[in-house]
Amino acid sequence: MLINAYGPTECCIFCLTHQIVPEDIKVGSVSIGKPIGHTIAYVADDNGNPTDEGELWIGGAGVSPGYVNQPEKNAASFTTVEDLVTASGDPIRLYRTGDIVRRRPDGQIDYVGRSDHQVKIRGFRVELGSVEAGLLKTGFFSDAVAMRIEPPQDGAGSILVAYAVPVDSSKPVGVEEALAVLRTIHPDYMIPQLQLIASMPLNSHSKVDRKGLTELYCKRWKVDSLSKPKDGPKDTRSILADLWACILASPADSFQDDDNFFSHGGTSLRASLLISQIRRTFGSEVSLLTLYDNPTLEALTSIIQERQNGQFETVRNESDLWVADTKIADGLSCTAGLAIDWTRDTEGRIFLTGATGFVGSFMLADLLRMPHVRQIGCLVRAKDATVGLQRLRTAMAKYDLWEDKFSEKLLALPGTLEDDFLGMGPDRFEEIANWASVVFHLGARVNYTQPYSLHRPANTLGTLNVLKLAFKGRTKAVHYVSSISCFGPTGFVTGVKRVREDESLLPHLEALPYDHGYAQSQWVAEQLLRRLIDRGFPIAVYRPGFITGHSRTGACNPDDFFSRLIHACQEMNCYPQLPNQRKEFVPVDYVNSVILHIASSRSSLGHAYHIVPPSRETSIDMDDSMDMVGECGSGPMLGVSYAEWVKRLSANPPKRLQPLEPMLAERVKNGLTRWELYENMPVYETTNTMEALANFPGGLEFPILDRDLMKRYLNHLQVKMEQ
Repeated sequence: MLINAYGPTECCIFCLTHQIVPEDIKVGSVSIGKPIGHTIAYVADDNGNPTDEGELWIGGAGVSPGYVNQPEKNAASFTTVEDLVTASGDPIRLYRTGDIVRRRPDGQIDYVGRSDHQVKIRGFRVELGSVEAGLLKTGFFSDAVAMRIEPPQDGAGSILVAYAVPVDSSKPVGVEEALAVLRTIHPDYMIPQLQLIASMPLNSHSKVDRKGLTELYCKRWKVDSLSKPKDGPKDTRSILADLWACILASPADSFQDDDNFFSHGGTSLRASLLISQIRRTFGSEVSLLTLYDNPTLEALTSIIQERQNGQFETVRNESDLWVADTKIADGLSCTAGLAIDWTRDTEGRIFLTGATGFVGSFMLADLLRMPHVRQIGCLVRAKDATVGLQRLRTAMAKYDLWEDKFSEKLLALPGTLEDDFLGMGPDRFEEIANWASVVFHLGARVNYTQPYSLHRPANTLGTLNVLKLAFKGRTKAVHYVSSISCFGPTGFVTGVKRVREDESLLPHLEALPYDHGYAQSQWVAEQLLRRLIDRGFPIAVYRPGFITGHSRTGACNPDDFFSRLIHACQEMNCYPQLPNQRKEFVPVDYVNSVILHIASSRSSLGHAYHIVPPSRETSIDMDDSMDMVGECGSGPMLGVSYAEWVKRLSANPPKRLQPLEPMLAERVKNGLTRWELYENMPVYETTNTMEALANFPGGLEFPILDRDLMKRYLNHLQVKMEQ
């Protein structure tokens, strides 16, 4: 008799068993069996509900009391289920194994893979076990291991890599032939950079040495090779293939003419790196937009040859598409009458998006502290509610906001903006739609280097999905947080001097082609909402300026544009002189205080609100802000022309600003870059905002960005950079 025994250390030696029978050999798979006595095998979906395929949770007499002195790990690893109780009514404690299993009709359980082998590559969730299984299915390999690897290039992002052992070492395996078969099994984002190996290295525990394989891979591709194309033919295609090889960490001779840069692991960060290298190597001005339009090796080679030693302005005017997308919510309807008063004692249930972002973390903390808020359901990218809660906690802890008591009011809702039913499924979607009292929509994709097409799913379709939830069942008010960037460089392009809060966005459409995809998606989402507001839907729109850190604690976002700019300019010891440019800096605590005060009154609905410095005297120019950085930081910096600054930046881009360097250098109109077009910004009127704040208890003072506040920001950034 041969028994297959399964059991994690946290659940005794074994807790499921299966007697192996000849049929197992025929099907090529051995079950991990059924639970032994006094043991529960619970298969859970992402929401903790029972399912036939999901994560295996173990309960019963053999479950460990937990990890010693590791409360956070215990909270993540052990859980309970409402319907599983002991004879005395106490909840049964379950251990989350992290193993993905499938329950057969006869009760036997099959092992599928590890949940912690689910990784995110280029925005897609990838099951490494599925990649490995796909490689074995090709028939070329006897063993395979897939991994997510961060190559040596600073900040370039993760790629998918697989090592595979050929079935017959005496017969050479064609990598491209094997990958061609794999593409019939998996989508492009699950196609790895494939490396062949004679045998899998094992660690001291007789398991595949993934760490060793990662180190082996990274040793082969060093960052200094970026500046030295490989020997051989020096035609444009060969040199470009060398650049691809260095940036994508893949052999240059593996690329075919029709290979797509992004299908081979190209991310927005790697795209920025490629554009910088093309400019340095060929002297060609190729924009990120051009790369997204021409992502194959052959097409990009042609573009480089056409533009060598030339200056080109690249914009894409998709105004017809943008206008069409503003009408996708026209079919929505809502119940007549006032929206629910979410501040009532019997309500107080909030649906919130964007809670893991910088502004969202502070908004979540402020909402949780409100006594009339009973519960907050946060849409969060996560495989299940437990992981979602951990993401929320981690995001808030990053800014020292987390308090243990917050858990009582928090409800993590695993899902995504771009998916139907917000990724929650139709039943859960309807349940939350009937549960919620109000909707605060802060979630968005923000990437200054990507086109509208990549922002559209989350920002345009995502807004539509949020509106569907808001106006399904009970009518709930929607409080949408946008940005003044929705107007684009309208001052330069249209000559407008003032922008009113409730005016149509259509006159500013002319400026949109010269801005980035994020701003374009904001314009579309706002105009979409404006069409609904005009039909009487209960919606309020908030447009902050550039949101900075907390005015008292100094806690700020180390990854936003201004923080990256500060570090880069300090490293370069110079900054770009941009006369008559204002970022309209507003502290995050001020922004959220304004929003929550206005949102507490149903009379605020149907309007837009600019949240910017209340007067020209309280708004500072970019030049003044950078002088202040020098005075409060490492010392005075030299102000240089924008052209000179970009030249210095391109020659040796600091790590923190490398991803944005192409965007900062691209000329889009009259020989000027996007940033330069924001000269002579219009005045953003605040009539609605000031009227709404007139009854703010005790008044609300605007925290001016002065030297004391700048010091707090710089101190906080320094601490975060050293951690």
